[in-house]
Amino acid sequence: SATGKPRSLAHLQCAVQQSCLIFAQVLRTLRRLFAHPGLRGPRVRHIISILLQNEAGALARVAGLFSARGYNIESLSVAPTDDPAVSRLTLVTLGSDAVVNQINKQVSKLVDVVDRSELTRRAHVERELLLIKVETDGPALDELLERYAASVIDEADALQVIQLVGTSLQIDDFMREVRSATRIVEVVRSGVAAVASGEQVLALRAA
Repeated sequence: SATGKPRSLAHLQCAVQQSCLIFAQVLRTLRRLFAHPGLRGPRVRHIISILLQNEAGALARVAGLFSARGYNIESLSVAPTDDPAVSRLTLVTLGSDAVVNQINKQVSKLVDVVDRSELTRRAHVERELLLIKVETDGPALDELLERYAASVIDEADALQVIQLVGTSLQIDDFMREVRSATRIVEVVRSGVAAVASGEQVLALRAA
């Protein structure tokens, strides 16, 4: 009918307008996403050590600075130092230098933080502890333990608990080979502990 065509045209125009609005919203979302500082530049592994007062909520405030910027904490280990009022936190994250530098500055402003140091681009030693429970196997597993200098620290119910201390990369490689040699039952990793080489020290300064 004569009235049907204008109505159909009006519906078509309305649909086109709605599609344009949706496309514009998607475009704005993509622009915001790719404008996020964390997506600029290469993602670099950062190791950050922090001296932290043993106060309620202190750890959550530090971790919150990373989560607020969409950064995942790859590993986190914390324990008291020789002063029971202060703990040392070692944190590993992946991200661009620019954003991690900003986070470091914000970390330094937290009232709970005594001092901090980033070990990423300086000489340092890092280690991680792995405890892995596996099904007891034969010569293939024995050869693997010898090659990685790993040791069996518990054996019961046809299961072994193996201990390995090494870098995160060494532990990743070891687990990959264990997986091909036997069945992994349980895995516990301590997270990275790291310390700078030589005279570089992160510790409470003498009063």
